[in-house]
Amino acid sequence: MKVFFIAGLFVIFSVSTVFAQKELTFSAHVGTNYSNFVDSDFFGFDYKYGVSYTVGAGLEIGLNEPWSLVTGLLYDRKVVNLEYTIFIQSEMGNEVVDFSDSFTFNYLVVPAMGRYTFENEKTPLFINAGLYTGYLAKTTLSFDGTTSGYNSIDGGIALGAGMHIPLSEEINLILEIRDYFGLTDINSGPNTDNLNSVQLLLGISF
Repeated sequence: MKVFFIAGLFVIFSVSTVFAQKELTFSAHVGTNYSNFVDSDFFGFDYKYGVSYTVGAGLEIGLNEPWSLVTGLLYDRKVVNLEYTIFIQSEMGNEVVDFSDSFTFNYLVVPAMGRYTFENEKTPLFINAGLYTGYLAKTTLSFDGTTSGYNSIDGGIALGAGMHIPLSEEINLILEIRDYFGLTDINSGPNTDNLNSVQLLLGISF
């Protein structure tokens, strides 16, 4: 499975070489993300969105205006909270105990999206659409430190929108929202888990 992620990195360098004569814009990003399972069939668990962070670098390759290709490499730390109830039998009778826990997923993510930029000289707006692939470096269940049970590769649809705020002729501030909607079942066991992650990103391009 790691081969697919390495292939994704190879695509980034290959594309940048192929389009070397095109306009290349590099960027750095930092932000927060909200993640949850969107299609989980694990009975008795109530999953809730968790908050964490995203950092990374991006590359925008200019095509025929107003189109461009956007890719990059992001470190995505995703947290999913869960709540569940268990029944304990004791000398006092049956007791109901509520528990809360969280999963932490550490991903390296490579998006590949087409971008359409609307003509606006002051604050150009844009929309993104494409795919992403992610390599799971580590996952942890806070209760017992579990680090296994999940597939190493995630993938799905990448959508987004944002704006460029010019700071100078060469430098822009980027405000962006992205949604990585997982189509891959990341659970290596009999259950089904698909991740959805919404990112709020602040970046700078040059």
